[in-house]
Amino acid sequence: MSQNIMRWLPAIEHCIENDMPLTWARVNLAYLCCRSDRISDITTIQNSTHSIETKACLLSVYFYDMAVNVRRHAISSFLRLQFENVRLSQFSKLFVGLVRLLADDDTVVRKQSSRAVGYLSKDKNIRQLLAKTEELVVSLARLLSDENARVRALSLYALVNLSMDKDIRQFLAQTEGLIVSLVRLLADDDINVLRKSMGALCNLSCEEENRQLLMHTEGLIVGVARLLTDDDVMVRSLALHALVNLSMDKNNRQFLAQFAGLFVGLSRLLADTDVELRTISLKAVYNLSIEKGNR
Repeated sequence: MSQNIMRWLPAIEHCIENDMPLTWARVNLAYLCCRSDRISDITTIQNSTHSIETKACLLSVYFYDMAVNVRRHAISSFLRLQFENVRLSQFSKLFVGLVRLLADDDTVVRKQSSRAVGYLSKDKNIRQLLAKTEELVVSLARLLSDENARVRALSLYALVNLSMDKDIRQFLAQTEGLIVSLVRLLADDDINVLRKSMGALCNLSCEEENRQLLMHTEGLIVGVARLLTDDDVMVRSLALHALVNLSMDKNNRQFLAQFAGLFVGLSRLLADTDVELRTISLKAVYNLSIEKGNR
């Protein structure tokens, strides 16, 4: 085990336990990224008995390493940590490191870092910190156009988790290019990408403030109408829930009624083998029928 690494662990842990700034410690740790045995150092950190916060902060130093194999090993080790009941006061700098990895040139690093954000965003308290991290949501939005389908799916997973919070949904909807990218992915060939993009849009449609923005995004209603008859029951369900949300607004109902494909999809869902889908489709029909001009 590297004595150089181990002698710094107690000092870092002392900072975290006493809510002290880690800036000085990071300066003292900067030399670590110049060491030749950085892979073994990362393994030492992962296997140590120190706190999760200490390990996470130390591993984040290697997010900035010039060697791609070191960055890969660091983010993979980070993913093995268990983040239940951790203190989050020191994590803002760590999240900045994750933003850097989301834009990495290496596909594996982008994949693992987007997986890490998705994993962390399962926790409500961590979601709030992630959403406030500069450029993080923008970076996730850019990954929706990644050439790798798995990267797209993992970044979507993070966005779905973030969009579960009412306080974050409006912020997400206002992120430049995010809704347009989500709508474009409604035509993706990968079922995981399709499910998650529809899931994120469904979550965003829960907020009244977002519905007009969604309604006026080119391709959204056509995409939702098409997915109402998708072979995958989860996709059909998410598209239907989104339609119900959108049809709750008076100003949207007449506009929605102009899309014949919606009624084709709804008529099929009314005869769906899934009882829940039949019930929810009735809700959508009811919402649309409130407007006299739609009847």
